[in-house]
Amino acid sequence: MKKQALQVILGRKAVRSRSSPKKAPRKKPAVFLTSAKTVAGHFAMWAVRQNPYPHCPAHLDLLVGRLLYQLQKHAKKQARGNGLMKVAGIFRTDRRSLETLVMEKLGSVREFQRWNERKNGNQDPFNFVSRYDDPTKRDPDNDFIDLDALVRNVALSVAVEEGAPVPRLTTARRRK
Repeated sequence: MKKQALQVILGRKAVRSRSSPKKAPRKKPAVFLTSAKTVAGHFAMWAVRQNPYPHCPAHLDLLVGRLLYQLQKHAKKQARGNGLMKVAGIFRTDRRSLETLVMEKLGSVREFQRWNERKNGNQDPFNFVSRYDDPTKRDPDNDFIDLDALVRNVALSVAVEEGAPVPRLTTARRRK
């Protein structure tokens, strides 16, 4: 307080000290246009990639169809008068909103929730795997699909495809 009071007396503009940094304004999320088919396609791609088995996850066709239908309904609702966006199933979103939208549309579906459960009924909280483990001896029934990671990957890959800027993982540099 003494420093600010002295600056006011001297006629200088008060400057915040390092002890009380000013919060940086939050950036608005990058909004982009995407289609229901694009999101459903990325959902199918990431579901197959994250599946512990060498084939498609159970009920993938059902979930992709349901997601596509729900997203087309969402696009029609958002389009309001724009006929092209209504017909093509195009809607405006950002990455975080897309994550929320996909989880909202599929989160309560039982077939989707089953992907997050182990098939062998193992309730142990952890399953340790190292690079030295023999992949042929690993039991895929003891694995599951992380739904939050799946939805995050879908939203991120859709944002990248649509050209939206995405956060980069970089190491923090120290200021001198």
